[in-house]
Amino acid sequence: NHKKIKLKNYKADESCTQWVVNMIITDNEASSVQNSLNKLGYDIVLTRQTHWEITTEGEKDNILNKIQASGELYNSNKEYLDNIKRNDKTISILVRQKEDMHERLKQESLTDRFQVQGLVKLKRGVVWNLSSKRGNIETIINEVLETNILFNQISHECYRIN
Repeated sequence: NHKKIKLKNYKADESCTQWVVNMIITDNEASSVQNSLNKLGYDIVLTRQTHWEITTEGEKDNILNKIQASGELYNSNKEYLDNIKRNDKTISILVRQKEDMHERLKQESLTDRFQVQGLVKLKRGVVWNLSSKRGNIETIINEVLETNILFNQISHECYRIN
């Protein structure tokens, strides 16, 4: 029963701002996911980033500064804004929950508690960056996705970033 998972390519709307958040401290979740995959025989290195897609209207920089200052989307003591790793040895996939209560609560908090005007929509996801220790990640990516360790097709949407 091998149903090949076809990933849609991720394309952010031009009006959106993407924030990719890295952890300063060790990411225990990424470590345990990597261990699970290694136990299944996949010799891969895996890192995780949080992905925010922020849709604003009005003074974009002003709105983003307020969101950043609120500390709601990331904790600057433990996390920092970064970019998605782009190289030919790494595949990055974006996983989003279809019904994400967390993003809704953050949006309400920013709008109501922090009085951020002009925040239209917030989308949250996780970026998994996978690279193979030996060989090409492209050859095993489908098998890795089929383990359902990174996401569940029923409750998540998944996109390929690069």
